[in-house]
Amino acid sequence: MIVPENILEQINFLTVLLIEKSYSAKQNFSSINKYLNDKTVVSWAKTNKLSETFDKKLSYREVYDICRDRKYYNLVLVDGAIIQFYYEFQSTTLLNHRVAFLPSPYLEEFQNQPDLYVDDLIYAEVINRSIVPSPLRFDYDKKSFKEVEHPQSHLTIGQYQNCRIPVKSAITPFQFINFIFNNFYNNTLVNTEIFNKCNDIYFGDSITKIESSLVHLNFEV
Repeated sequence: MIVPENILEQINFLTVLLIEKSYSAKQNFSSINKYLNDKTVVSWAKTNKLSETFDKKLSYREVYDICRDRKYYNLVLVDGAIIQFYYEFQSTTLLNHRVAFLPSPYLEEFQNQPDLYVDDLIYAEVINRSIVPSPLRFDYDKKSFKEVEHPQSHLTIGQYQNCRIPVKSAITPFQFINFIFNNFYNNTLVNTEIFNKCNDIYFGDSITKIESSLVHLNFEV
């Protein structure tokens, strides 16, 4: 069973690691906040105001600017990408999570000065002018579950309102960071402690039989 303390430990471990490896430019450490009825939230401060970024009328640049300028993040990577972790529990039961990767829509510095980054493989994709930044968000929402239409655990790509790709289960911070760095930063964390401990703890399956018969995200633990 995963409890809030496990999630906090992983987030803070990741934060320190990415600072030490010089991948993080800015950061907000997470904490555990307790509320009425045994509700517990693990995230950075000011998460109660994050809902202002949910306005469907906002462009991606506007959403990114709000998150960056008002510090709605756990990490801002050197290339400007934002990492967000938000987990909400009822006692020891996960109610929902929102873990997001918001790549910077302002990549001109990297793309206009590729010689500064060409020797650093982590930025191999960033300096490519063909790249179109698109946010990724893994959500888990027990209360809003509707089979197929709104899977408990799902991946949203971009700002498509009805994009909810079923995912095997809720994901931990270690699993998320491995996914992001393995797919967008040239496998930078392969064979590191994060990679090797990726599935030391994990959430139980939430995907239904019907959802698993569709194209979905699956992984072995």
